[in-house]
Amino acid sequence: MRKRIWTWLLVVSLLLTGIGSSIQPAYASAASSTVGTMKLYDYSLLEWNGKRVFLGRHYVETSTDGLYLGLKSFSDIFGFQADWNKSSKTLTLKNQEHTFVFTANSKQGKVDGAALPLPEAVLFEKGSVAVPLSYGALLNDVKLDLVNQLDKVHVVAIPNEDAYSNAYDKVSGPYHQMYSTYEKALAAYELALNDKLYYVQGYIDQRSPLYVIGSSTAEGNHTLANSSTAGMIIQNPDKSGYSQNGYAGYHYYLRTEKKKNIFGETIDVYVFGAPTAAMQKNITAKKNAYTKADANLRKSNKQFDSVVNNWINAVKKHYKGAGKPNDPNTLAAMAIHLKALYMDTGAYAFDDEAKSVLAVLKKTSESTHWGVRNVFDEGDFRERFQYFLKKDVNVALSIAHTPEQYKAAAEILYNKKNYSVAKLAADEAQALGANMKQMLTELNKLAAEDKEQEQFKAWQQSYVALMKKFEAELAKYNPEKNGEEGASAPQANKEEIDAQFSKPLAKLKTELAALKSVEKNHEEASLTSFEGAIRYLTMNPTDYVAAAALLDAAINFLETKGMK
Repeated sequence: MRKRIWTWLLVVSLLLTGIGSSIQPAYASAASSTVGTMKLYDYSLLEWNGKRVFLGRHYVETSTDGLYLGLKSFSDIFGFQADWNKSSKTLTLKNQEHTFVFTANSKQGKVDGAALPLPEAVLFEKGSVAVPLSYGALLNDVKLDLVNQLDKVHVVAIPNEDAYSNAYDKVSGPYHQMYSTYEKALAAYELALNDKLYYVQGYIDQRSPLYVIGSSTAEGNHTLANSSTAGMIIQNPDKSGYSQNGYAGYHYYLRTEKKKNIFGETIDVYVFGAPTAAMQKNITAKKNAYTKADANLRKSNKQFDSVVNNWINAVKKHYKGAGKPNDPNTLAAMAIHLKALYMDTGAYAFDDEAKSVLAVLKKTSESTHWGVRNVFDEGDFRERFQYFLKKDVNVALSIAHTPEQYKAAAEILYNKKNYSVAKLAADEAQALGANMKQMLTELNKLAAEDKEQEQFKAWQQSYVALMKKFEAELAKYNPEKNGEEGASAPQANKEEIDAQFSKPLAKLKTELAALKSVEKNHEEASLTSFEGAIRYLTMNPTDYVAAAALLDAAINFLETKGMK
């Protein structure tokens, strides 16, 4: 019992206090005067050099409490070539700048032949090499910042926690017998309640009856419908599920019907609604059994209640005495401690008290409240994800851990048109076993279009800058703009025009032609006029007025689009 409790508290404590507020580079790079930063969000998402990587499936278990990655994962993520010498148990890691050598279980390494002291050792256990996560920052000469929602929350042991645990052990036998019955009843009830229950979402094709084209997802990642092959009829739509052109909500799958689409093809249409009479009868029966088991569990003996309540009061007294009673960090630590005790013992009173503390915490600090719920992966994931998405996309991504959660994150990000990040979540869901083939096909296309849009914006900025440069050059020698009508203008230098304008514009023309998914008619027309202005000045090196008129035509095309 005591070991299980402290395993929970140790894990929670590690999660919240981390391995230091930041990890400094192991050596100073002579080539740079500034140190870059690598950010690790809740030990789940790593961000560095504009890239994001989910670390969850890459961690490996070791005999230590540190965070370790498998050798291949470490090398792929941080850009090293790796060579493991099994006989000497030495690991060599190379990148473009340095060569590092480590010996298993030693905190002394080498960088380019020089001694390199290390905070953690490479491990060789169970026939595999494990590399400390911290090496990713140390060896790349950057600082590792740990971004934690609850970095100021500290869960600690209370005085005499062992005594409270031992007292609980003496009275918990009968309780645990009832708890076993309760667990079975709860599992049976949840199975009946969730059987054929789907999260349906898509765009509305017809409103009466409600006909949606989209996807339906249940536990186990089973999909009945998708956007290219089927539609869904919703018999009991929820008013709160409607958006402008879409619908989303939880409904029971009832049956599959065959219908004709607008092309005369026979397609599957899935019908969703309230549970059937047989389904509801099963749900009610399982609920009654669960309610009975729940009632029996709560009617535990007074001695048991007394022991648990004494433990709860000791926890509350400890945290309230250690800081301000209503401070969000104090409330968070108290709620986590109580929740951990509930998960270890199964005693409802711990959970009830944790929920009571969380209710107060939500009023005090909503973000801290959601952070605590994330520690235990509690509540509807979509609700939690969308809350943190409003704050920081990286924090939102870091709360996903299962294939279903990564898939839900991808769907939410897709609906918000954040396609590149949606693809990141969809890739992770796929890697963990979810069927994301269709979504990834669409996201790959959209992500490529997003990338082109970014390239197009950069192109537009370069093009406008070149145009302004040419406009300024013409204005210097344009007698009309300088109030010098009748004066002779100097002759334009053809070589300078070619170097400063013709060649850069030719390069921009090639880059524009390579962009296939953008609307660029105005830019193409403008570029043709710009070419004409340069060509005219080359052929008529003193006629700045006519060249400026041609350039005005190029500018007008952009003004029509609202770009200049």
